[in-house]
Amino acid sequence: MFAVVTVDFEPGNGTGSGIELAIPTDVCLVFGQNGGDQDYRVVFGYLDAFAEGMCEELAAKRQIILDAKVVLRRMVIHDVDSNEHSFHTAGKMAARTALERALDACPAEASP
Repeated sequence: MFAVVTVDFEPGNGTGSGIELAIPTDVCLVFGQNGGDQDYRVVFGYLDAFAEGMCEELAAKRQIILDAKVVLRRMVIHDVDSNEHSFHTAGKMAARTALERALDACPAEASP
């Protein structure tokens, strides 16, 4: 399996409305070694899987109020080894890492 996704987690709009996935116009999409299949329907399928993985991981942490913007910075797709499952797993890992870093940065009395 192969999935490389770089995202920034930023504060949301202050409403506690959950997660917003933002795709800026200057996002870097890399398609394999030879340019690969540049069918953007595949890209959006992988993005959906990534977002589902993030939401699944965050749903397991019900005590945390979510209000974040996730900004896609870079996504690498391998011609053969990328699939929706690999991007779903990458989404779960991204959410887990973001939560760990956020909780490490919070003082103990402010942690949920």
